[in-house]
Amino acid sequence: MTLLAVVRDGCARLPDAVGTRSDVALLVRDSQYIVPNVSDQMIISAISGSLDRLSAEKDPCVRYDSHLKLWVYLHAKRSLDSPKWDIQVDEAFQ
Repeated sequence: MTLLAVVRDGCARLPDAVGTRSDVALLVRDSQYIVPNVSDQMIISAISGSLDRLSAEKDPCVRYDSHLKLWVYLHAKRSLDSPKWDIQVDEAFQ
């Protein structure tokens, strides 16, 4: 399990697919892959970098809305039948 996967999972569980970095941190802290004694500052720091990397991917799953000052999870309405998933899988195995 990677940190990016844990942060992506936290973003996917945001209510209405929108939230602050602190909201994502709270959801990430619930992950079974995060040790309980990690400081809040370490979590926030790790999440900041991960959100930036996730937003810079070819098919980003998150975007920062600078007007609202919120992170938006972009794949919330994407169905499992979406052809966009096929493109990612094909590229991963090449």
